[in-house]
Amino acid sequence: MKKTYSRCGFAVVLLYAAMSVVSGVATGILGGIGLGVMLGKLGDMSQLFGRDPSETFSRVMNYIMSSELMDFILIGSVIGSLGGMLLGILIMRKMLPEKNNIPIEKKNLSAKEILLMALMSFGLWGVGAFIGNLAEWFGFTVENPLLESGSKMMILFHLYAVFGAPVVEELAFRKTLLDAVHPYGEVPAAFLSALLFGLIHGNAAQFMLAFMLGLLLATVYQRTGRVIYTIAMHFMINLTATIPNFFDMAGINIMTGWYIAVGILVVAGVVILIIFRKQEFLSLSKSGNPDPNAAEFKNPGMRLAVIGGTVLVCGYEALMMYNGIASGSFGVTGVVLRLVPWILSLCMIILTTKLVGKYKTPTESPEPM
Repeated sequence: MKKTYSRCGFAVVLLYAAMSVVSGVATGILGGIGLGVMLGKLGDMSQLFGRDPSETFSRVMNYIMSSELMDFILIGSVIGSLGGMLLGILIMRKMLPEKNNIPIEKKNLSAKEILLMALMSFGLWGVGAFIGNLAEWFGFTVENPLLESGSKMMILFHLYAVFGAPVVEELAFRKTLLDAVHPYGEVPAAFLSALLFGLIHGNAAQFMLAFMLGLLLATVYQRTGRVIYTIAMHFMINLTATIPNFFDMAGINIMTGWYIAVGILVVAGVVILIIFRKQEFLSLSKSGNPDPNAAEFKNPGMRLAVIGGTVLVCGYEALMMYNGIASGSFGVTGVVLRLVPWILSLCMIILTTKLVGKYKTPTESPEPM
């Protein structure tokens, strides 16, 4: 058990490393090509020099951040992210047990269960997104130059978020990860998958919604054994979140209607989750034989994954906080609102690693081979 949990931790660390390295290399290569093309078109390099160093620096940065170069960078980022995730999944499959001595039974959801599942996912996503983006809701935000560049290739970025990310992330965090740890208890497996899924996003805002939604996704996969359900849920959420961007690129503002529609779905989802939380397809095994799951996070692999992911989240939030204060975007209120999801994320991480060990494995079983 401890060996499998440790392998899971190391596997997720390598997944993130593969995604980061491949994405960075691809972005660098495409960015370099783009810069070369642009400098070739410029011809006279003296146009980049100003009257003093500060003016020169400003001109060079404006040139580098132009939408034409952003096209190349975005293409590299998308290709690299997809390629890195696929490579990471292959690494995970090599590291984790190939056979599961307690396989997840294949089941189909009824039409009613599919509808309930969809509404619940909206509810959890909405609550997580609201908590994670408190500062943005009140106008305290720091712009991302890449996402604010106006590049026409942003459509490629959004298409990856809608179609590519749900597939590779579900294959990694539901199919591959849960197949390995499911034999040691469904509740611990769900929390482990959700926690690592949240941490790999690298910021407090996305951690909150990814963790909350990840618990539901992990539950659905363990109840059905079919990753197609979780991919569909993930696709539905990402598409809903991205729809305003597609319209915005076409010069159409649908934000008012979108907020109303999403608000209704989120409220309905929360109500449905409260009413139907004890449905059979949401019930996970919580107890069994006396072998506790205290080993789940007490091993080198999981410690590295959790500590590394927490440092990543905290580092990103600290950088955004510094940028917001330095730029004058954050006052005291902005700082407090930015701290709330950060603190809640840390609490969620600590509680998960401390409390999940109270659940027992459902059966006495040997280490998966």
